[in-house]
Amino acid sequence: MEPIRIATVVFCVLLMLRMALSVRREHIRVEYSMAWFVAVCTLLALCLSDTAMNWIADLLDVHDLAVLLVLLAGVAFLFTFFSVTVEVSALKDHNIVVGQKLGILEWTIEQQAAEIRLLEAKLSAASRSGEASAAEHCS
Repeated sequence: MEPIRIATVVFCVLLMLRMALSVRREHIRVEYSMAWFVAVCTLLALCLSDTAMNWIADLLDVHDLAVLLVLLAGVAFLFTFFSVTVEVSALKDHNIVVGQKLGILEWTIEQQAAEIRLLEAKLSAASRSGEASAAEHCS
């Protein structure tokens, strides 16, 4: 086996172990780790299969299997990065909506607090005037 294939297998195994530990420690959600898992398994399967590597090399007219392996790794991880980018974009849009709703909620609370202070002031003024008129009736 070529040194680059050995290095790729070692890299894939280490990445799978790292993913498993990250999922176990809840550093990454399972659904996000699946994209990485599929990419690593695909790369590992292609790396270990001479038939698949030769077929893809003939299909793409690549004469060096090491170059093909690097190319396939790059493509696999580009797709994975793209799926992560889609998720990040969706989360950013969601955060904007949540921020807007929070701003509206804070504004509503401030308006209601101002109304409560106004009603308390009116009630306080009414109770003071009621006490003053009751004191006049008593005298």
